[in-house]
Amino acid sequence: MWWEYILFYVLSGVALLIFAKLINQKIFNINLNEYLNVKDNVAVGVEVGGQLFGVIYIITSSMFLPVETNFLLDLGIVLVNGIVIILLTSFLSLMLSRILVSKNINEQIKAGNVPSAIVMASTFVAISMMTTGVVRFQYKSDILPIIIFLIVGILTFIAVTSLFRYLTSYDDVKEIENGNMAAGFSYGGLIIAIGIVISNALTGDFTTYEAGLWGFLDSAIIVLLMYPVRQFLIQGLIMGCGYKLYGGKLDDEIARDRNIGAGVIEAAIYIATAIFAVKFIDVL
Repeated sequence: MWWEYILFYVLSGVALLIFAKLINQKIFNINLNEYLNVKDNVAVGVEVGGQLFGVIYIITSSMFLPVETNFLLDLGIVLVNGIVIILLTSFLSLMLSRILVSKNINEQIKAGNVPSAIVMASTFVAISMMTTGVVRFQYKSDILPIIIFLIVGILTFIAVTSLFRYLTSYDDVKEIENGNMAAGFSYGGLIIAIGIVISNALTGDFTTYEAGLWGFLDSAIIVLLMYPVRQFLIQGLIMGCGYKLYGGKLDDEIARDRNIGAGVIEAAIYIATAIFAVKFIDVL
């Protein structure tokens, strides 16, 4: 009956959101209500917003898993699947944020560093897309390919994100730690874009390891193609700052002028390019 579906979705959704809130408080060792309502900490709010986006993405993906005909069994499958993915996503997001930005990123966010919060929120969004693409409890799936391709996906994510950092003439991490909002938006948009591309490689039925690894290679190539998009499309065409293979006016706008508008434009183009790329791949 229709009311059972509504009750099913409401119960599972609320339960997973409560669980995600508890995990967030555990990670930061804070009382979220105090930091959001009393201290009015914007950075914590940004980080929580990214986590909520990722959790809702996880919830909607979990709700459409293959289920049985028993209400309680279906609810149990969705909750267990959702809890496992939320735990995995939270752990990976924290680990990667510390690798890509700083080991002290938690303390930076608690101290009100919004750019650090943008990066961590973006990382949670990206990892939630990747984990939901590969870690679903499929009755016919073998656990070994899931583990292998998730590890390969995470390593690919770290490699291409780190490589992109060396293609800017400024130090992304230093700018973010110093509160540069433009650098935070730029880096966050790149992280989400990479997550979109890699999650597309992770999604789908397992065929062979060779085919899966070729998919990751395609993903890495797509991400690297975002660099000329940055230098020529964003810097040259959209912002009218001229065309340059390395450095240029866009880097100055981000690092020297802290131009938030330039950072937001860069982030938006990264994400839009990633969406276009995966749609193009799906059509081929």
